[in-house]
Amino acid sequence: MADEHEVRLCSAGDAVAAELHMPTGASRFHLRRYSQQVAGQSQYLLAWAGGKTVGHLNLLGKSKYPEVTVRLGDFPEMNALGVNESLWGRGIGTALIHAAEQLAQKAGAVRVGLAVGVTNDRADRLYEHLGYAQEKAIALVDVWDWTDPQGV
Repeated sequence: MADEHEVRLCSAGDAVAAELHMPTGASRFHLRRYSQQVAGQSQYLLAWAGGKTVGHLNLLGKSKYPEVTVRLGDFPEMNALGVNESLWGRGIGTALIHAAEQLAQKAGAVRVGLAVGVTNDRADRLYEHLGYAQEKAIALVDVWDWTDPQGV
């Protein structure tokens, strides 16, 4: 697959295609993120290469963590960044982040936040390389549902 890729806002058809190219099974991750976008809660970005979905990022209008907004204020937050593992290191994650930053800036944001798992060293290095700094004073615990292919 070529290194060329495109990032764009998700459409209804894109969400269906993303479920085929980056399957999430019964959790329907891409379709749920697209529903959030339709509801005005986020902007769901998809990266494409070779006609297939190869990455995703959800830009929330504000942080979903009350601890963050109390301490740092309201600003958009990037989450759910993912890139097809076979394409890591080709700039797709960076392109998704830059596209999200541009959307936030167009909306008047002067700051964009993100959350990353404490064991996700690769993502930490990417964010640091892009100029993000860790807010060490805020320790968060995120909880989410995931449904496996068997529906459990």
